[in-house]
Amino acid sequence: MSGSIGVRRRTLIIGVIIAATFALFGSSLAAVAQNGHPIPHKADPPLKFGDNPNKLPKKADSAGQFVPLAPARILDTRTEGPALGKQGVRTLQVAGRGGVPFSASAVVMNVTVTNTTAASFLTVWPAGSTRPNASNLNYVANQSVPNLVKVRLSNSGAVDLYNHEGSTDVLADVAGYYTGSSAPPSASKYVPLSPARILDTRTANVPVGKQGVR
Repeated sequence: MSGSIGVRRRTLIIGVIIAATFALFGSSLAAVAQNGHPIPHKADPPLKFGDNPNKLPKKADSAGQFVPLAPARILDTRTEGPALGKQGVRTLQVAGRGGVPFSASAVVMNVTVTNTTAASFLTVWPAGSTRPNASNLNYVANQSVPNLVKVRLSNSGAVDLYNHEGSTDVLADVAGYYTGSSAPPSASKYVPLSPARILDTRTANVPVGKQGVR
């Protein structure tokens, strides 16, 4: 009986010694790999309440972020001529000018028409693609009208400008751009599209009247 008690005591003492040794040196021993080389250890960031420890942090996507620029004029047909005539189209190279890089996906420009000769509209869209049935500026004769335009760039970094009636001078001042990436941007970021008209009450002949809601 006394022999069994002695064995149990020795077993308990050995267990305590092993536990204490591991507590003191366990982290150092665990950091030793094969051939005696230590394994570098990086501490994980502390979890906050509500965090899911099974999900690793994702790398932030830089696509679609707006980069403001100091205003820079990249087009003035008054000095670079000619004016944009009836149903005239002019291709404007944007990327590589005014601080806009070739990696940009879209540009923000202040576009102005002046010296207009007829009631007309101006459309700005990605160069080389089909002109959309939409307008960015609307004007009549003898007006100067500005508007802030966001437009997707073509693969070469250019946009097309179209004037419908009469003639007009056009000015374009870059104000910023949106970054591009091969990865799709997240939903919270700007995704450039070609202009597309989704409402025109003239075609349905149902204008919105006084205090009307549509």
